[in-house]
Amino acid sequence: RLWSRVAIAALLSLLGVSSLPGAAAVPCLAGTYGPDDGPCAPCPAGSYCLGGTDAVRCPERSSSSPNATELAGCFCLAGSSGDDGGPCVACPFGTYKVVNGTETCTACPEHTSTTGGAKAIDHCLCAKGYTGVGGNEPCEACTPGEPAALVQREVQCCPTVPTVFCWL
Repeated sequence: RLWSRVAIAALLSLLGVSSLPGAAAVPCLAGTYGPDDGPCAPCPAGSYCLGGTDAVRCPERSSSSPNATELAGCFCLAGSSGDDGGPCVACPFGTYKVVNGTETCTACPEHTSTTGGAKAIDHCLCAKGYTGVGGNEPCEACTPGEPAALVQREVQCCPTVPTVFCWL
């Protein structure tokens, strides 16, 4: 019974070689990469391997599981969104995304905002003119005309005499 070229290549790839001694080289299969004369190695996380000699890095703001066989195996990381295979874009200001994958970014709670690419609700800080720690905690308005300052991670209303750290 004859073995197909693909079956032989698959068996050789599992053994970590790309050809038998004296036989023509068989290229590495999808999900693996290596030199034409072997051995083939598993495709590393953060890359995809079409088969052959190269592992291709996933696009910016994305990664993959080991042994990915195509660009669609690359998924957007937390803090960015897009389709599998990219492009992945940073979550816009005022949003965050906790998980990897195609999910969309979630809006921060009322009176909070983030910088772009936020990975957690804890990155949602109270907006200018509000005080509190942000995240899941509500932010309260400062007294009208009273500026606020960022003190460590908490936005606090300033006394009536603003300091250099206060903004209006």
